[in-house]
Amino acid sequence: MATEADLAWWTSQSGRDWDQLCQAWVWNICATFGTVVTTPPSAIDAYYRSGIVSSDVWTAPPGAYIYFDIGAYGHIAVAVDDGSGMGSARIQVPWGINAGETDLGAYIAQTGATPLGWSYDNAGNTFPYEPAGGTTPPPREDDLMPWFIRASNGTVVIVTPVGPRYVTPEQLRVYADLGQVKYPPGMDAMDEGPFNAVIASLGGIVD
Repeated sequence: MATEADLAWWTSQSGRDWDQLCQAWVWNICATFGTVVTTPPSAIDAYYRSGIVSSDVWTAPPGAYIYFDIGAYGHIAVAVDDGSGMGSARIQVPWGINAGETDLGAYIAQTGATPLGWSYDNAGNTFPYEPAGGTTPPPREDDLMPWFIRASNGTVVIVTPVGPRYVTPEQLRVYADLGQVKYPPGMDAMDEGPFNAVIASLGGIVD
């Protein structure tokens, strides 16, 4: 298990300038603390070869890989306890030469980068991350748990307790059009409760 302190220590000891080498920084982190199976030439290449969980980068759990569309090669960061670790000149807390921790919002505001999404792997490369206070298993979609899709105005437009393979064709179209932004019960503005009751209370579609 690697902690945020481990990443900072390794970066400081590397002695390397990581500016413009964000994917190389992540690859080396995986090689040091985990497993590497591929060598993507750039962050954008790794993005297309990774299992993207969500396009909502603000929901990335600690240890997840966050991808951005910027320039020809894209950008990648690793979610840590209270920010994002990355190889970049745009950092707030230096861990080494042009690498360290920064706030996602600050990075986006400074660079104009477009968030693409986050994954649990970097083109198959991984390392086990331990958040401060112990390991917390990242949330994953469960076919036995209700998951919801809602539009930007807050309206729930898709409901199903077992995943998209059981939604109607119209619901599946809306699911795709909304970019598959998922909200499980009990998170954000949603309350726990019986499946149909929760959906009805939110003005959702109960099929």
